[in-house]
Amino acid sequence: MQLAFVCLDPTPGAASEPRRAVFSTAAALAAEHDVTVFVSAAGEPPRTAAGDDAPPFRTVVVDEPQETGGGFSFPAHQRSSVALDALRDVYGDAGPDLVEFIDRGGEGAVTVQARITRDPFLAGTRVVIRACGSDEMLRTLDGWLPDDAHANLLHELERTSLRHADLLLVPSRHVETTYRRFYGDRDALAPVRTVRPGFRPPAAADAPGPPTAQGPSTPPDDRPLRLLVPGPLDPRRGAAVLVEALLGLDPQIPWQLTLCGPDREVGGLRTSMRAQLELTVAGDPRIAFAEDDSSLDALIAEHDVVALPARWDCWPDAALRALHAGRPLLSTPVGGLRELTVAGRSGWLAAGTSPAAIAATVASQLANEEELAALLAGDGPRAVAAEVTDESCLRAAYASLLGTVLAARPSAPRQRTRPPLVSVVIPCFGLARWVEAAVASAFAQTHPAIEVIVVNDGSAEPEDVRLQELAARLPLTLLTQENQGVGAARNLGIAQAAGRYVLPLDADNVLDARFVARAVEVLEREPQLAYVTSWTTFVDEAGRPLVGDSPGYHPSGGRGPEFERRNITGDAAALIRRRVFELGFGYRTDLVSLEDWQLWRELRDAGHHGIVMPTRLLDYRVRADSKLRTMGLPNVERLAGELLAHQRERGVRWA
Repeated sequence: MQLAFVCLDPTPGAASEPRRAVFSTAAALAAEHDVTVFVSAAGEPPRTAAGDDAPPFRTVVVDEPQETGGGFSFPAHQRSSVALDALRDVYGDAGPDLVEFIDRGGEGAVTVQARITRDPFLAGTRVVIRACGSDEMLRTLDGWLPDDAHANLLHELERTSLRHADLLLVPSRHVETTYRRFYGDRDALAPVRTVRPGFRPPAAADAPGPPTAQGPSTPPDDRPLRLLVPGPLDPRRGAAVLVEALLGLDPQIPWQLTLCGPDREVGGLRTSMRAQLELTVAGDPRIAFAEDDSSLDALIAEHDVVALPARWDCWPDAALRALHAGRPLLSTPVGGLRELTVAGRSGWLAAGTSPAAIAATVASQLANEEELAALLAGDGPRAVAAEVTDESCLRAAYASLLGTVLAARPSAPRQRTRPPLVSVVIPCFGLARWVEAAVASAFAQTHPAIEVIVVNDGSAEPEDVRLQELAARLPLTLLTQENQGVGAARNLGIAQAAGRYVLPLDADNVLDARFVARAVEVLEREPQLAYVTSWTTFVDEAGRPLVGDSPGYHPSGGRGPEFERRNITGDAAALIRRRVFELGFGYRTDLVSLEDWQLWRELRDAGHHGIVMPTRLLDYRVRADSKLRTMGLPNVERLAGELLAHQRERGVRWA
């Protein structure tokens, strides 16, 4: 079968822990499957443990977008789209049997959206997300969770991936528990499967000073216990907590500590973590810093115990490397460390993450000389490493995954005696010149059951006679009202609609012939969704695609805080369940623009969510006098403020 692994983590070289896990997993599966790994330009081709020049799978380098453009409002969304484009370039008309993304950075969001919105390219593809610690989780643990637009949108991409994937893969049930606690309600995560990632020890050239065949003997009385903390130096990895724990021990207890890894400016007010630690240790000769972690395996060989005092960690590569080298772990009881650190076999698990809990564990392990000697001289760590990285188990897990993932979602829409009717509602004021193209695009839909309703919003220009001519020769309904605005015109048309689904369409825009069929299939299969939007192409007055930096509008979708600040949902052209309007929702008639955004906000606040089809299925005509030019963009902040005022006003009892 064809398997694709995507890891566009821009972290240079071997410093990317997720990319190392992806390479190892791909290598383990390459003997039985056609495996392709997609990496960023920073992702160096991996070396195998045998030191081969080429990995046993194909590597495709995906160029990093140089700057945001092309209708994307932030880089992470564009990167996610580039990932899907790269898959199309390699696989042509039909995607691989499985594509796996890491959750960090939301790289899989656009592909997940394409899958759930029935993109034909992914019809036979299982799209899975591998939990490795999302950016939102790691920033929270490092003590700085920014509230700017790019961070909010990136974290919403991650949530979209975690929510809508076919499966979420976790390395242990403890990791699943943390994800459920962090992301909340049950609907926030896709179905979860425990599948450990692959692990292959570094090539010999990458691991100078290989560990001895057996661990060092119990430290003699004149040599302290040597502990190593792999980096980088950031708050979540707990180096500062371990330092505090060790400095609080009885001075008679001998120990040495090496803090390995690059410095990070993630302390309070973006201060250097190393600078903070150096102030704490005050030149204590027992504590050393090794900033270059490229020699991590050599350092592991030189130390007795690898300490992982993390606030939380997923399935740390450093722990696997330590166990493979025969070194026991001193760990906190978090994430995958709870499974990797087996008492009496592979190390010691502290009772908690506090300095006191860690200090108690250090003191007790040193007091039990027999257990310490057994762990250092025995083969327990290597045995645990072999168990949790068994490639035959990994291959069996993926074989099972390939056979069952598609059953996680409904295999077919509800059976109906006839296709559901879709009512396309087209409000028109002074746009009779364009409305015929809009009407024609509605009737040209591949979905067979279409009703078209045109609402004349009180326009009385000479060319409006075209509306009567259209009604005379086409099976559409023409309604007329006094001029009340586009919101009122849409509401009138929707009130007269007979369809199970409603699609508002501006009179100067044009639907792709596939829009309705794709969107109907989504809503028929996904009963939890209230509406479906799409990406758009900007066209000129003659219907030709515009050229330049922004050829269209690519809403990212989602439910996060940026929903209040910008329209991340899409144009008014959306397939909406009629039930939404029967519940009392509708378009505001007291707004001069952005009525669609206000509807999306009100639906979100009531728990009714939609999804974006990441395909350009709408032509948005940019006229010289269109709202996009004359009202929307120049006054977007003012209009957003008006929406916020309306929303706050309606939420308060004033009398």
